[in-house]
Amino acid sequence: MMTPLFPLHIPLMPHCECKIKVFEQRYLNMISQTMRSDSTFVITQILKGSEIHQPNQSIEFSNFGCMVKIKDFNQNDSLELLLEATQLVKIINPVQSISGLWESKINVLPFTHTEIDVATHQLLITLYDTLKQHPYLQRQSLLPDTSNSLQLLNFLCMWLPLNEEVRIKLMQANNTVLRAQCLFESLEAIEQDFSGF
Repeated sequence: MMTPLFPLHIPLMPHCECKIKVFEQRYLNMISQTMRSDSTFVITQILKGSEIHQPNQSIEFSNFGCMVKIKDFNQNDSLELLLEATQLVKIINPVQSISGLWESKINVLPFTHTEIDVATHQLLITLYDTLKQHPYLQRQSLLPDTSNSLQLLNFLCMWLPLNEEVRIKLMQANNTVLRAQCLFESLEAIEQDFSGF
């Protein structure tokens, strides 16, 4: 079974929400089909290229993505969607149709939510308190519930300036404790790299 893909410049993670505007016909058709059939699609992060389809222009996106469900929508000049991410997936052999829509087989990545300790949770909150000072995040209305350790962790994985290799490692971490450990190890490595200058 093939699942539609929606490549964006958003590194979406489960239990997080995002708002997008849809105006290209290929995606309007996809959303219409998704809503009629109560099915899903996958948002994957663009690594190179544009979100808007342009003839003779290539696009590269991650081999991983996140299944989403439509929580709400609003139709103005364009279709505005509120999406909630559900499960991480691996994208297998994507193909592009004549319309420009990408589709792929997907494998759901296994994940077990295991509660993290209080000290680690507090470190995540401290990190979030620093990150949320960024002007872009201050304009966002979709902020995490800081009492929910998994949602907070995934939000940080989304918005911290991490490279693709680190993001893939975070996505492949199959439980909450391991993902938090991976995040802190990655941040320590970045700090060490900068301290060498």
